Amino acid sequence: MPFVEYGAFLPMHIEYFYAGGLSYFLFKRLQSSQISIEFFPIGLTLSILLLFNPKFNVYMLPCAIWLNFFSILLDIQKTQPPSYIKLIAKLFSNPIAVYLGKISYSIYLSHMLVIIASQYFLLKYFPTLSQEGHMYTLGAITIIVTLAISHILYKVIELRGIALGKNLVNKLNRRLERRQGA
Repeated sequence: MPFVEYGAFLPMHIEYFYAGGLSYFLFKRLQSSQISIEFFPIGLTLSILLLFNPKFNVYMLPCAIWLNFFSILLDIQKTQPPSYIKLIAKLFSNPIAVYLGKISYSIYLSHMLVIIASQYFLLKYFPTLSQEGHMYTLGAITIIVTLAISHILYKVIELRGIALGKNLVNKLNRRLERRQGA
């Protein structure tokens, strides 16, 4: 993998955040239209052209991946999606994938801390571990511990925050209804 300057620091990679926001509005716009185009073959073709472009560099890979996922998303929401899209949709709508999506923010917040702590643990207590063994062990520990921590964070913090937000919105709505009724 190429070196990523500034790691995952959002302000230094704002273009991805912007593309995600723009994608949301584009999706909403196309969702309400009655376009009968199959988007996935178009997205797949564009991403292949991008990957085989003579000026291709590894930084174009996220764009190719986005083209495919976004075109799949556009086709899934149709009333009669193509059969291959139904198969892809099953892959992303299975209970494990759905739950990982629910805890994804906690995964994002905790994974680097787990990697750092696990790396320290392995280097301190298993210094003779081969580089390959270190990589596989670090990966396994990181996945298991990150998922456990993320599950706990989701249950203890996120769900309570969501409930608190809903209660606040309900209280505000009730106040507005009383004011409008008076």
